[in-house]
Amino acid sequence: MAERLMETASEISTHFRCDHCGITIDDVAWRQCKICKIFDLCHTCGKMKYNQLLASVRNDHMQRHTELGELESITDDCIEKIAVEQAEANSQTIRNKIREEHLNRIQKEKKISNDYDMSIVMDELEKLKKTSSLSSKDIEWHGLDSLLARYHLEAHERNIRILSLDGG
Repeated sequence: MAERLMETASEISTHFRCDHCGITIDDVAWRQCKICKIFDLCHTCGKMKYNQLLASVRNDHMQRHTELGELESITDDCIEKIAVEQAEANSQTIRNKIREEHLNRIQKEKKISNDYDMSIVMDELEKLKKTSSLSSKDIEWHGLDSLLARYHLEAHERNIRILSLDGG
């Protein structure tokens, strides 16, 4: 009963989701990995021991820790309580870094694999357009325009059919 009294009663709207159960985190504080600062656990999942989380969730989380050696592992000590203000401050910097890594992968593979990749390329093209010193030839040199064209052609060739029903 005393533990229940210490739980926060405040709910807010955040863009953070629990990486274990997938719900939107609506508390003013939750648990987050202090190493990558992008692995979030809601109040309920944060009560679990790290090794009790689903193996697939732990594996996905481990993928974010490229700087850890093979012998190092993530433990309960790596997960700490964080306030929404602190999470917001960390979030933008980290998400920009992840998007940059995705853009590097896209350019290296010379392939847009999905709509998320497409949004990253579109954002990069917008940044390049805003840089007044770049010409259209510079943008072509980055190869982003050809990646867009190839993605749209491949999508057109997939022959996807959608049935949309609408009440009325």
